[in-house]
Amino acid sequence: MHSLIPRLKIDPRRSSLLPLALGVLSLFSVHAAEGDAAPAGPWKVVANENWKAVEFGDLKVKPGSALDFSSLVTTGTAGQYGFVRIDAKGELVFEKQPDKPCRFYAASQGMEYWEAQTPEEIEAYADQVRLAGYNLLRPHFLDHMLMIETTEDLALNPRELDRWDRLTAALKKRGIYLYIDITTSWAPYYAMPRKGYNWAKEGYVRKFKSRTTWDPAAQEHWKRATKQLLEHVNPYTGTALKDEPQVVFFQLRNEASFQFLMDTSAQGDTLPQELLSPLRQWLQKRYGTIDALLKAWEGDPFLAGKTIKDFNDIPYPSAKGLSPSATDLWRFLTELEVSTYQWMNTYLRQLGARVPDLDLNVGVAFALNLSRSALPVVDSHAYHDHPTTYISPGSTEHNDSPAEKNLDHFTWLNEVRQLDRPMVISEWGNPYWNSWRHEAGLGVPAYASLQGWQMICHHAEPIMLKVTIPLRPFKIAYDLPNKAGEYMGALLYARGDVAPSEHTVQITLDPEGVFTRWGGGGYMPPALRRLSLLTRCGLVIESFSSTLRGAPVKPDMTLRIAPDSRNLIVTAPTAAATKTTPDSEALNAALRKSGILSAKNRSDSNTGTYESDTGQLLLNIPKKLITIDTPLSQGACLITGAAPVTLADWSFTNHGAPVTAFASSLDRQPFATSKRMLLIAVGDALNTGATFENESRLKLVELGTLPVLARVLDVEFALARSDTAGLKLWALGYDGSRREAIPFETKNGKLIARIKTGTLKGGPTPYFELVKE
Repeated sequence: MHSLIPRLKIDPRRSSLLPLALGVLSLFSVHAAEGDAAPAGPWKVVANENWKAVEFGDLKVKPGSALDFSSLVTTGTAGQYGFVRIDAKGELVFEKQPDKPCRFYAASQGMEYWEAQTPEEIEAYADQVRLAGYNLLRPHFLDHMLMIETTEDLALNPRELDRWDRLTAALKKRGIYLYIDITTSWAPYYAMPRKGYNWAKEGYVRKFKSRTTWDPAAQEHWKRATKQLLEHVNPYTGTALKDEPQVVFFQLRNEASFQFLMDTSAQGDTLPQELLSPLRQWLQKRYGTIDALLKAWEGDPFLAGKTIKDFNDIPYPSAKGLSPSATDLWRFLTELEVSTYQWMNTYLRQLGARVPDLDLNVGVAFALNLSRSALPVVDSHAYHDHPTTYISPGSTEHNDSPAEKNLDHFTWLNEVRQLDRPMVISEWGNPYWNSWRHEAGLGVPAYASLQGWQMICHHAEPIMLKVTIPLRPFKIAYDLPNKAGEYMGALLYARGDVAPSEHTVQITLDPEGVFTRWGGGGYMPPALRRLSLLTRCGLVIESFSSTLRGAPVKPDMTLRIAPDSRNLIVTAPTAAATKTTPDSEALNAALRKSGILSAKNRSDSNTGTYESDTGQLLLNIPKKLITIDTPLSQGACLITGAAPVTLADWSFTNHGAPVTAFASSLDRQPFATSKRMLLIAVGDALNTGATFENESRLKLVELGTLPVLARVLDVEFALARSDTAGLKLWALGYDGSRREAIPFETKNGKLIARIKTGTLKGGPTPYFELVKE
């Protein structure tokens, strides 16, 4: 994914493959920015009493400040503990630390337009990656960067290669690992006379991702590109990537599943006619004779009006539905995805690569889960409110709250998780201009920690050295709500403030049921997906020919999607008999009976309430409420007029616009005695002059310009603490420096601070430091 041209991401819940034209969106819900009815006319944001201009100053975080999270990154060089491997428990560990599961908090950087040019800027960039708490970088579209201003395929630009070498060396000495996209693009390592060239028709017509499954020329191009990238010896480290323990993963292709390629066919990359001949050969191998095929497909509507005398007469079947032809198409595509991964994996091993590789990283179709069962690690992508056509006029978002949509983007991610192997997320996001993106920090990072995922990566570009362009989707660095969410994520996920679930629910998926009962494009029922809001859960693929033997799973409960019905069958160790559970409430009852949810757990699907088995995370869908309540970090997402939220140590009261209020102990001491705490109050932000069709902010008219405008907030933080002597509250700059002292009062054993961001002398900031001096 990148952010330079119109780009469509299909709702991963889709069970049928619908080619959608760019710019077309079915609006499932319409919400004004704060829940009010939208007026008829255009809506434009300008600086006023509700929207104040942000004075960023220096974006570079100062070491030692309250925004310095470098302590979360292991000291020493990346690779000092050997290569990453998968242990007998199905977890990522380093060779020299076999008893310590890895956890990677990743930054994603679009390399084609990466700003750092000089050696000094590259070092400064690497410093900021570490200071933000990231211990891994995903260089995205490296296959474009290395081809900037080239006229010959596979001929890397020496200047860009040197920038890349310097970056990896700078990251390595700071303890920062790499997730390598061998190829990201639909036109990787092809000549690119100028930046942006392969984002136009010239690039898309190559259809490289699908061609790697059938075209020998594309396969050879992929091999040559891979060999060149992995065998190049970095002059600043003396090591090639294939031998570099700094590398954690090699991603083979980005977003190359057939489900995704068919769903995004408006980009020109769908099932090609060239794949029809291999499909016919596969059908002939499966059935032997055309008569046997016609008998198996008897009654299939696909055959209506067609004269089929031999296999060469068969056109592409539809992928929709449960017809025999659709079922066979999905079987064929699944086998092709597996065989493509296998030849790529074999080639990597021949080159000497030693770390896990990844592929098929987007989509939730059941058939895709079967394909993924051949991979050692599961990776996936999902977004809340992805814009339809990026920043083009007419681009559309739903502008709804992640909380009110059940945190679906998180549950989509977890529904493809396979319990017997590592789970990583290389893309997730809640892009600009959605007005609820301040909820991001209490969403995916917190629930990823509950699930025990081993990598998350918010897409994209959280590190920039200066403010250069207006806000836009997929650029986090000075998008206030998303950047603040990254700091919350550093504490909730990277530091591990949110405890992992101590229970496991296994969902057993029968491959034959995938093809014959739900179709290859079928997906997880919502009641099952939302189990991930409560406890650790995931798939186990049963007896599929491609299944890579994973680690043993010891579940507290097993749910089975039976091959002969759509019922969900629960069998738990404590259950006397099998029980059909068609809805969330029945599932919750089974979780309580098995002891996964305690008697005091507040989960109630009838009221839209989901509380984790740890008691630390709570989602209330109708109230758009998320709360985090841990010993070291506490927070809440609060709509206008929300009731005050009281947690173990902190209470939050919203007196204004929607806000996420968050507090964390930086010295890892209990709040009652902590001497240094970070407070965050963050809401909406837009470009000056950003214009939408109306106040609902569904359809973009104009992107707007700098300066960034922050929605003015009014929120009360109250800490239950009797000893407040010596404490001082500071408003912080975006570099973490102390800008202005903020008054607070002590009353009835509480420290109470009313933060009004519209009155701050240095302009609005989300960041505040409570420190004992």
